[in-house]
Amino acid sequence: VWEDSLRQVVTVGALDRYEALANRDPTADGLRSTAFRLRRGELQKNRPEIQHAVSSAAVIAAAHDDWAWPRYLLARAFAAMELAGWRPLKPDDGKAPEESYSDATWRNLAAAFERDPDFPEARRWLIPLLLAGGDRLLRPDQISLLARELRRSPADPDALLVWGRHLRTLRLYDRALKVFNDAAAHGGDRSRLALERARTLRELHDTVGASAAYWEGLDHLTPVGRE
Repeated sequence: VWEDSLRQVVTVGALDRYEALANRDPTADGLRSTAFRLRRGELQKNRPEIQHAVSSAAVIAAAHDDWAWPRYLLARAFAAMELAGWRPLKPDDGKAPEESYSDATWRNLAAAFERDPDFPEARRWLIPLLLAGGDRLLRPDQISLLARELRRSPADPDALLVWGRHLRTLRLYDRALKVFNDAAAHGGDRSRLALERARTLRELHDTVGASAAYWEGLDHLTPVGRE
C-alpha cells in the first residue's frame, strides 16, 4: 500500500535506476528519503515533514544543479503546501515572503524540465496538475510547459483539454471548440469532452448544438465526466 501511495510522487523503479546511474552518490540516495518524507507529509498534512523535504531537496539541487530530480521534488512539495492551504512562512527579518507556493511550484517544475525535457515523473504530473485548476487563464510559465506537450506526437488529449479551456477563458470559442474536437479524436474522455463542447457551444449561442452535446455527455457519462 505504501509503494502504491509513493507512486503518486515517484516511480520507485525510476528512482532506483537514477541512483544506479549516479554511482550511489550519497546525495542521490538522499532523493529517496526526500521522496519518502514528502509523501508522508502529504498524507499526514504534516507541514514540518514537507518543509524538511524542501530543505533536503534544496541541498541536493545546490550540489547538483544539472539534476532534474530535486527540482521536481521541490515543485511537488510546494504544490502540497499550497493544496493544504498553508501560507509561506515569513523570513526571520519579518518581511513578506518573496514568492507564493504557486510561484515556487511552477518555477521548480520549469527548472526540472530545463534540465531534462523528457523527465518522465514531471511529465506524468504536469497535465493532471493543470487539469486540477479547471477553467482559468494559464500563466506564461504554464503555457510554456504545456506547449512542450502539445508539440509531441501523438497529442495528449488531456493536454489539448487544458489548452481548450484556456482558449475558452479568453473567449476564443471557435478555436476552443476545435481543440476539444481534436482531443476527442485523439482518444480523450468522450463524456467530459462532450460536456466541454456543450459549454462552448452555449457561449456561441448555438442552443441546439449545445443541447445535443450536453445529452451526448450524459448518455456516456464517466467518472471523469462527473468532475
